[in-house]
Amino acid sequence: MQIVFTIIDQGATSRLAALFDSENITFRNTIKGEGSAESATLELLGLGENRKAICLAACPNAQVQPLYRRLNREMRFFRPGAGVAFAVPTARASTTVAALTGLSPDELKQEKGELDMSNYPFELIITIVNRGFSDIVKISARELGARGGTVIHGLGMDTLGAAFLGIQLQPEKDVVLIVVPTGEARPMMEKIVKDAGVDTPGKGICFSLPVSSACGLATKDDPDFN
Repeated sequence: MQIVFTIIDQGATSRLAALFDSENITFRNTIKGEGSAESATLELLGLGENRKAICLAACPNAQVQPLYRRLNREMRFFRPGAGVAFAVPTARASTTVAALTGLSPDELKQEKGELDMSNYPFELIITIVNRGFSDIVKISARELGARGGTVIHGLGMDTLGAAFLGIQLQPEKDVVLIVVPTGEARPMMEKIVKDAGVDTPGKGICFSLPVSSACGLATKDDPDFN
């Protein structure tokens, strides 16, 4: 399974949501952002708008390339400034994420089996919970050794599966980002799912992405750690 990051103008999110609906991609979350290009440059390129939406969507491996083709064809990603998409393989994911992608736990295990986590010293744990429940996630992670984390605010995208498994993806969400050594990721994610998962008021979903290197974590793995 992979997490596809799609970055588009905020005004195009409804078209992107419709495309995802037609592909049965029911697990996705959107974060508002801003492009880094100067406004004068945007005007010169005929864009004139740097407010962006960053969408995270879970896709089976086989679905990624067909999704790219549709983005190019229907969202015109082949044109400069229309949008960009890239995929990152997941290291681990809760069973709820597997259900939302249409994969059985066995299929999810097979897809993840291609990724050798021994090559990655860290993982980025991404937890998406209902707004206001990020503190529970941070406390759960801290109890198992997390040294910090970052909370950003997002929105669920319109989806045909909005009430699937009791998860409402449309309301405001908190997205919690925590980088941890690979050996600490699994128990930490299990603790987060127990305290803030789909069976709790937080309705959280948790997955992790491989991280090749990191610094600033105050561990012996940091460069120049003393």
